[in-house]
Amino acid sequence: MRAMIPVILLAAGAAAADGTNRVFKTHALGFTDAAAAEPIARGIVSAGGNVVLDEKNNRLLAFATEEEHAKLAAMASELSAPPRMVRIEVRHSGAARQTERGGSLGLKGGMTVGPGGAGGAIRLNPSLTHTTTEVRDNTAQILTVTSGRSATLHVGEDVPYAAWLVTRALDWGLVQQVVQWQKVGAFLAVEPTVIGEGAQALVRVRLTPELSGMVDGNPYRIRYQRAATEVIVAPGQTVQVGGAAQDREFYSRFLIGISRGGAHHAVNIELTPTIVEVARPAGTAPR
Repeated sequence: MRAMIPVILLAAGAAAADGTNRVFKTHALGFTDAAAAEPIARGIVSAGGNVVLDEKNNRLLAFATEEEHAKLAAMASELSAPPRMVRIEVRHSGAARQTERGGSLGLKGGMTVGPGGAGGAIRLNPSLTHTTTEVRDNTAQILTVTSGRSATLHVGEDVPYAAWLVTRALDWGLVQQVVQWQKVGAFLAVEPTVIGEGAQALVRVRLTPELSGMVDGNPYRIRYQRAATEVIVAPGQTVQVGGAAQDREFYSRFLIGISRGGAHHAVNIELTPTIVEVARPAGTAPR
């Protein structure tokens, strides 16, 4: 910091020589990456002025005209705006019917041993069991994602139709050959983007299916961009994952889970996004 001040003072001496009225001010950058803001600031300050980056305090030290300082302040306010966050409540639900079949042989009777040898009677009582149990699963989780960024939503560790999904990826040109997974899971990449301001703001949610796992001992991922879906909803509105009509067959195999008993069942996923207000740094104007 001490080394920065002489640089500014040297610029002040040059400014006095050309007769331009310049003053020294600092501009806090808040959430902004200072290294990214520095070249923009240098483009604002004319020859004879100077801008120094104070990385430790995430601010700019500027020797410039009042007009240039006004532009620097506007830039800092715009760039230092906190990133808008989206909170997404995710609900998974599914139901499967598990069937257990079995049988047994019940033995009744006895055996006697006498002078004439062994004799007796044994009666068999066979019994069969056939039990069907409906298993329901309801879970919820919360994702908090920066607007315009992506988070990963876990659909299932077991992918019953992995071979079919890989073949579809081959048909769509996403892979060049059929891959053999050692371990594979199904995921959804969730990318929310806030559109608009204030009470009129909406949330655009883009969902992209993925298979991710290991192939030949190396991490491997297939992202099905062609089956991605995009919806625009008001904050608090619930949307169900399912894809467009033309992708119904794909999602009917992608959104499948396996219960503990081994039964396959459809997984229903609902998303409810809300916009999270992030506190701004002191001294910055609202967006």
